[in-house]
Amino acid sequence: MKMTEIQKMYLRARGRWSRNLGKEEEKKKAKAFDEIRDSERAGEFGTDKLTTSYCAATPGQTNEARGEDSKGHYRGTEKGAGMTKAGVAATNRKTGGNLKTAVTGNPKPGSKDANRRKSFCARMGGMKGPMKDEKGRPTRKAMSLKRWKC
Repeated sequence: MKMTEIQKMYLRARGRWSRNLGKEEEKKKAKAFDEIRDSERAGEFGTDKLTTSYCAATPGQTNEARGEDSKGHYRGTEKGAGMTKAGVAATNRKTGGNLKTAVTGNPKPGSKDANRRKSFCARMGGMKGPMKDEKGRPTRKAMSLKRWKC
């Protein structure tokens, strides 16, 4: 198996490839590359420092309930598909951001909350993607639009 330039760049960036390798070593490195790539695609992160630091910023999602995560930062799809209060607080702490939770009540017309809802509905409503998955269940997009009362 001959390594492509992209594979070489990928391994060079992680310090796992040099130009002076023999054919056997090159085959080993190519195999290692494929294993790393496949494990990253499958979500088995943590193979090296670069990947670990990338994944630390990405919340791990499990299949407990569709879309829910283990830390309770994301609401399950059936419950409205959005960030929880704890998730918003954690993200704001981590990034120094100013995220807010969904506008689910009935704000006065023209208020800040009403304008946030209007803006969210315009943005999210125009997103590509189906409103139902292959099993006929509503997607996260559909449920978040419903939760925001769009």
